[in-house]
Amino acid sequence: MEQSKDICMHAEKCGGCTYQGMPSYEQLKIKDELVKTLIDKKGLKVDTLLPIEKSPNMYRYRNKMEFTFGNSEREGELKLGFHEKGNYRNIVDIHSCQLVDTDYNEILNAVRQFAFQNNYDFYNKKKHNGFLRHLVIRSGIRTSEIIVNLVTSSSDLANFNTESFVNLLTSLKLNNELVGILHTVNDKIQDTANGEDIRILYGRDYYMERIMDLDFKVRMGSFFQTNVQAAENLYRYAINSIDNVQDKVIFDLFCGTGTITQSLAGAAKKVIGVDISDDAIKSAIENTKLNKINNVSFYRGDVFEVIRNINEKPDVIVLDPPRAGVNAKALEKIVEFSPREIVYISCNPKTLIDNLYYFEYNRYNIKSLKAFDNFFFTSHVEAVALLSKLDVDKHIDVEIKLDELDLTSAESKATYAQIKEYILEKFDLKVSTLYIAQIKKKCGIELREHYNKSKKEKQVIPQCTPEKEEAIMDALKHFKMI
Repeated sequence: MEQSKDICMHAEKCGGCTYQGMPSYEQLKIKDELVKTLIDKKGLKVDTLLPIEKSPNMYRYRNKMEFTFGNSEREGELKLGFHEKGNYRNIVDIHSCQLVDTDYNEILNAVRQFAFQNNYDFYNKKKHNGFLRHLVIRSGIRTSEIIVNLVTSSSDLANFNTESFVNLLTSLKLNNELVGILHTVNDKIQDTANGEDIRILYGRDYYMERIMDLDFKVRMGSFFQTNVQAAENLYRYAINSIDNVQDKVIFDLFCGTGTITQSLAGAAKKVIGVDISDDAIKSAIENTKLNKINNVSFYRGDVFEVIRNINEKPDVIVLDPPRAGVNAKALEKIVEFSPREIVYISCNPKTLIDNLYYFEYNRYNIKSLKAFDNFFFTSHVEAVALLSKLDVDKHIDVEIKLDELDLTSAESKATYAQIKEYILEKFDLKVSTLYIAQIKKKCGIELREHYNKSKKEKQVIPQCTPEKEEAIMDALKHFKMI
């Protein structure tokens, strides 16, 4: 079998890329078939199923990368890179990643050497001690600006020489302009690069990027499309899918920093963006002013809560939810609005198909669906579905209850199966429904009565272990349930 040229030197152990060495046409085929299989399994009727679109770039396409500090064996020396294939606990030392600009590799190797020279230890996720946690690098493909964020615990701050760290990075000969160096202190158990205590050590806390001929300030914690050129192709396709877009009022739900919202604004009558993230909405408003756009409004809050209080009725609703998909109550409200068209942009075909199943049974026709391979060498697939409201007088009204579908409830946002899948993929751990329920209850998340709950009064119920509790907590945070 023909292979991609220049197979990554870390391909054997690194868990970052699923399809290293596989020709592009084979990757496209696998992802295209995945989407088709999910459609067939659910029994959806799609008028036009378009072929998958290839990313403009196979290499160096990522504008963000998160590296992790750890080790590859018990009591082993510090490593900096990605999680090992098939073993989430181990870290593979990465020296040269093909998915990012070569500057990333220069910074990565310099920071690793800095850690060794200063004898810094890494944060142990089991013992909850240690100093170094993550190295996050983001850059503007169009602007050639780059920012760096070192994430640590607070355990060894007294010995952290910030001046030496800044001098190290600013002395590197980079192709991009280093515009910001940040230090984030995170003492939370969850394995995340985010934290509330963010310090600017050098420059500024954002970089500039340009997408769809618009300028954006992108901060370290803000969501922004990882593959800019591929995202532009997806956006153009989504916008062009809307009939007579110039006459339409559009709701952009899960809008993030407003990249799609502002891209739509240039074509539509009016656009309203909604997102739960305060930082995202602040950035969206800031970027709207930067681009001098006047026909856009933004609202911060849970999508369901916000849209039920908006008096304006949308002609089109654009959905771009996280991997968990759209929760049940939000789906109900969207159907209640009865928009003539829905454009659903998804980063997870599984939850996309589940949500489309609900829309189909609520008198929406799936006019087209197109997959996009925006992330070469990985298993991720994006997709855009166009739905149109059926003529009520010409179709049978079929009522279907949300609890009959494989959908998330408003209380859970993610199914037990999705939580299990996430934990298995990230931590290489298998967790039971019982353990998930215990931790959800502990976090104050409302639970449904378990259909096969034991009737024994004094049964011994196993309790979730600390390790698995930590993994479940991480999943709940990932799905924005806590």
